[in-house]
Amino acid sequence: MVWNKLFGKSKSQNDSPSEENQSVIGYWILRHVGGNQPPITMHVLHFQADGSWKSESILLNTGGGHFDIAGGGAWKINKGILSFTSGENSGETEIKVEENLVTLGKDPMLQLKEYPDKTCVYERPTESEVRKFADYIKDVGLKTSQAAESEQAIK
Repeated sequence: MVWNKLFGKSKSQNDSPSEENQSVIGYWILRHVGGNQPPITMHVLHFQADGSWKSESILLNTGGGHFDIAGGGAWKINKGILSFTSGENSGETEIKVEENLVTLGKDPMLQLKEYPDKTCVYERPTESEVRKFADYIKDVGLKTSQAAESEQAIK
């Protein structure tokens, strides 16, 4: 259950990532892009202890509809630089990890052409935010893997 892992142990006993890498493991919600509100309803990054990452985004259309985007790849941090793959693409960006915030020079998944400053600030979500997100997914009927797992996590 993906969302249950947010508040439990987020890595396996056998994984031993470096301290720099370990500090980012877990779920992060996009809060700001270039100092502005993000252009999407919800964007969640999940850095996993095995060196993989996943993301899930929900976008609302102006006509009242919605759609979701998922992505993923591999990641590693070395001396403040996040190296990542995203599908067939790869890249690097600056990363700063603080207690409850992660700042990326650019997001590995989002291509935000309308934002000259692509700096993305993420925050660890609270349990109430996770429940709100799960309820939202259930209400709009999204059929993503996280929707099913979120519903199970709440029960």
